[in-house]
Amino acid sequence: MNQKKLPADRVLAVLDLIERGQIRVKPLRCPQKIYAGNVVYDASNGWRLTVFNDCNAWDYLDSVVLPDGTEVDFWKHGSDTGDWNDGYEVVRTYEPTEQSAWDRWRIPGYLKKEICDCGAESCQSVSNGAQKVT
Repeated sequence: MNQKKLPADRVLAVLDLIERGQIRVKPLRCPQKIYAGNVVYDASNGWRLTVFNDCNAWDYLDSVVLPDGTEVDFWKHGSDTGDWNDGYEVVRTYEPTEQSAWDRWRIPGYLKKEICDCGAESCQSVSNGAQKVT
């Protein structure tokens, strides 16, 4: 899929709505159980977003799948061609605030010694003896 079909500003607008809590995301697998790797989220707007969690920290938005099934990989074009000027530079460098990373995405999680209540079926409310953050 090219930039014309999913402009970077549309992606950033959705990420902003997630940060503000107007679009909710739910992980398919508890982020607390993925120390390093892709964490996949279903969003309330119908998108599926994949975030790369690097050593229990938000690293980057890897890709999205739109409700019509169209997949947009923000890293494929540059890795295939060596040309990173594809219009998604701002998406590749997006990073939520630390508080938003926890409140919305449940990353970094257990290293902060907080209880995870992400809603994923695989989550067992990892606590390490800490109090839930509200």
